[in-house]
Amino acid sequence: MLKETKKNEKTGITVRIVNPEAIPAAEKKIREMMIEAINKKYSE
Repeated sequence: MLKETKKNEKTGITVRIVNPEAIPAAEKKIREMMIEAINKKYSE
């Protein structure tokens, strides 16, 4: 199992990735959350 640590410089959040196959799913989830946040911001 590959363990690597990625740091998101904008937010300072450190993400630990154990399974390389989980990366696209995590990115998709983050993208969905960002879209929701943007939609919420502009719908107010």
